[in-house]
Amino acid sequence: MPGFENIHIEPDVLNPDVYLNHIPQLEAQQIEIGRNIVVAVLGATIWDILVYIPDDIRIVQRSSRFSFVTFCYFFSRISAVVHALLGSMERAIPIYHLYPYVIFSSCLLSLSAISSSYIFLQRAQAIYAERKGPQKFFFISWLFVFGAGCLIPLGVHPSYIPGTYYYRYPGLATYVIAAPLVLLLFDTLIFIAISYKIYKQHSMDVDSMEEQRASWIRLLSGSRLPLISKAVLRGGQQYYS
Repeated sequence: MPGFENIHIEPDVLNPDVYLNHIPQLEAQQIEIGRNIVVAVLGATIWDILVYIPDDIRIVQRSSRFSFVTFCYFFSRISAVVHALLGSMERAIPIYHLYPYVIFSSCLLSLSAISSSYIFLQRAQAIYAERKGPQKFFFISWLFVFGAGCLIPLGVHPSYIPGTYYYRYPGLATYVIAAPLVLLLFDTLIFIAISYKIYKQHSMDVDSMEEQRASWIRLLSGSRLPLISKAVLRGGQQYYS
């Protein structure tokens, strides 16, 4: 058509106001998926806290004094929901001081895991109260959890999406993978130790193999256990899951 010979139309024009346009499509999709997952985790965490508010109130009312274990319980729950909230915000809004923001969020995640594992440690030490050897072993194992948890903030290297103030997936040092692995090993160790102790206490009079297998089934199901033992076993199963 006459008069339009010199017009050149760009086939792909980026909108600079959309921050995901500054990165490849695959990475943008990964960021969107990660953002949706973090928002879902935030919702689940808030729901979990709201559901257990009556139990938390009873814990405070029944405690004659506010112990360090009680502090760890509430701190782990609060730090977990704050970490999820910060994780949702950093993926939805521009962050102008990214490094301290992400490091603070990582510290909350680390401290939440350390606090929760400390509560699990105290439960195991209470079950093995008459044996000093296992108590020391459990405590030394928890120190590895503490040390590995401290590696998380040190190994996080956040960055911006180029040309924006929006968060980009951080680079992680290789040693950061030690934190979840050590925590998983510790939780598995404590869970097996508690389950074994409960099994031994309630199968001392069992002689035949069939009765021993039935005792293991009752242990896993929690049936025919005293209320305290059942509560300890159920609590360990819920924490481990």
